[in-house]
Amino acid sequence: MFKAKTLTGLTVSLALLACSPAEMPSRGMNLASPALPEIALQDRAIATEYNVVGYEVTVPRDLLVSEADVYLPIADIVWHGDPEGDRYEQIKAIFDAALGRSTSDMTQGRPVEVLIQVHKFHALTPKTRATVGGNFAMHFYLTVYDAVTREVLDGPRMIIADTPASGGVRALREEKRGITQKSVITGRLVEVFDEELARPARAAPGAEMISRNDFSPYDLTLAE
Repeated sequence: MFKAKTLTGLTVSLALLACSPAEMPSRGMNLASPALPEIALQDRAIATEYNVVGYEVTVPRDLLVSEADVYLPIADIVWHGDPEGDRYEQIKAIFDAALGRSTSDMTQGRPVEVLIQVHKFHALTPKTRATVGGNFAMHFYLTVYDAVTREVLDGPRMIIADTPASGGVRALREEKRGITQKSVITGRLVEVFDEELARPARAAPGAEMISRNDFSPYDLTLAE
């Protein structure tokens, strides 16, 4: 079900870090470039024509989850930032938090509802986090509906929200400062939601025929 928008008190720091090199260094080394100054998301300024009155995040159960502690698991979902448990629900909670934070200030303009369907979510395994670092990969489909008419205003379209991830000594230092995998990913998603929901509406061809209850992006022609 769509979740009514509520104001959250979440404050997230966004760290922009470098990708891992092709060669694999020994444990404890860190080849990331210096991080940019942290950005306090509560100070961000966004402009949008939308009044986001509700949203829904889905993480399909047919996405493949890997718990393997290897450098690059072959799977749709890789997440070790929470204790062992339902990875689908854990990822949904991350997207819910980010989308709620992003849309909390979107109260002007056309009333809309936002649908997010996760397609890929790759964070770092403990082995990768402890050594080379790498990249957080968050891929998802975004659709915006008119809250009254259910007309599709934007999408469905694939959003790539990747961002670099620290490893080795840098990752340890960041963890001590409270900059976790979850905080970096959440901050990145807030940033991307801010940007994407401020864009002009772009409905895919034939999108007006889509029912939000039957949404399956794998069967759709995405907007270019």
